[in-house]
Amino acid sequence: MTPDFSRIYAELGLQPGCSLDEFQRAYRQCLSERHPDRARSTATPADAVPLSDLIALHSSAMAFHREHGRLPGGTTTANALPVSRVRHNPSLLMGEQADRSTFTRKLIASALIAGLLLAGLVNERKDMPPPAAALRVDSAPVAGQATSAVLLGGPLQLGMDAATVRLIQGEPMRINGGTWEYGPSWLRFEDGELVDWYSSPLYRLKTPTSSPGIDSQSSRPYKR
Repeated sequence: MTPDFSRIYAELGLQPGCSLDEFQRAYRQCLSERHPDRARSTATPADAVPLSDLIALHSSAMAFHREHGRLPGGTTTANALPVSRVRHNPSLLMGEQADRSTFTRKLIASALIAGLLLAGLVNERKDMPPPAAALRVDSAPVAGQATSAVLLGGPLQLGMDAATVRLIQGEPMRINGGTWEYGPSWLRFEDGELVDWYSSPLYRLKTPTSSPGIDSQSSRPYKR
């Protein structure tokens, strides 16, 4: 089902076509206002989008932006040459036709080279034993992880954005570049996403393990 992005735009007080900075700034402000500590003193409107739906819509909007280079509902414009001007400029038409012919020849040549390389690779591997079946790992969408984590109060998961991590774990004691420090424990971010952590026994984070590379069965659970 296609997400109804009009709900998050209405909740954030924005219009489709806003910049990514405006969208992210309004989203973080909304999460801050809906934080449980503030929600106790400020009543949430009855028609407000549920927090879990808001986080899921934000994750879907970010995925759309990564794929299309724009937010849902936004438009991209390109400066096109008027048709009437092209029709009255024969030299321009000839130049475009020459460019297309050159491009077509290059495309055909590239396809032939790729075909020869592929044929050589197939012949080279014909006598090799078949590879062992790869272990399939199905990863749940980040939006589903973030929604479940917020509803359950944790645990933190790789790929979460900083706003969701802050909502689960709380404010860090210190921020050093892309590292959030919680006493002897820390979280590390790259491009706005959680990529690594260390949960010290002296200050346990809301992570499933002490670090992402440790088996969850051999690590003590986090303190809620």
